[in-house]
Amino acid sequence: MHPSPGSAHPPRLTNVMTLAAAATMTACLPLTSLNAEAGDTTPPPAAGGVVSDTTGLEATRRARAVAQAFGLEAWEAVQSVAFTFAVDLPDRSMTRAWVWFPHRQTATLRTAAGVTELDLTRPDGGDAAAHRHFINDTYWLVFPFQLLWSGPALTLIPGTDCPLPGVDHTDRLVVDYAAGGYTPGDRYVLFLEPGGTRVHGWSFVRGGAGQPATADAGDGGMVSVWSDPVDHEGLMITQRFEDPSGPFTLEFRDVSVEMVDR
Repeated sequence: MHPSPGSAHPPRLTNVMTLAAAATMTACLPLTSLNAEAGDTTPPPAAGGVVSDTTGLEATRRARAVAQAFGLEAWEAVQSVAFTFAVDLPDRSMTRAWVWFPHRQTATLRTAAGVTELDLTRPDGGDAAAHRHFINDTYWLVFPFQLLWSGPALTLIPGTDCPLPGVDHTDRLVVDYAAGGYTPGDRYVLFLEPGGTRVHGWSFVRGGAGQPATADAGDGGMVSVWSDPVDHEGLMITQRFEDPSGPFTLEFRDVSVEMVDR
């Protein structure tokens, strides 16, 4: 498990946990489990005759382009990010309010249960449960940056059909976290505009990192449509993720970004 970020660098954090559902925060939605300890960064070869990037070079270039399009260069000047992580399910809802200070390596969590201060220089932040929530929520917040920060194995598969409604064709960026972290072995598949950086949505496949990265990678996973990102001081933040079938919505509310004095 890696510690939290250095003063000038964003989170090379452990991973994203499985999201605790609603008020109980114990029932699981298999949404996130990103890991900063993926040892082998060579993606698995594509199968089934799919033309894909098996060296990771083109995949890394596209990942960098996506991260830059979402405002990676602005991150160094971020003093604080405040946001409320909100999940709505058919029978219940939950919220967690955060203020994250990347340069100070601290974060504050506010819930109905009270206030928790995290010291991100410590492996568990000083509060293991709150730290797991922090990892989960911030990965959702800045996942395009984690393509570069957390060292996943990347495979780019161009020109595939897309399972998202209203989108015919996309390039698939397969993001695998093979080992380490809270829930190792998970896979995320970003559905990108062909040749571009727009993210139409993604799919989560629990334990999918050991599977071949083929043209149908992500099909059958938990799919979420990404809304168009909103500009916050140069950070392009996607503020709504929605299951096309309807039972799940995740939002970032009350987003506020403060920059350091320049």
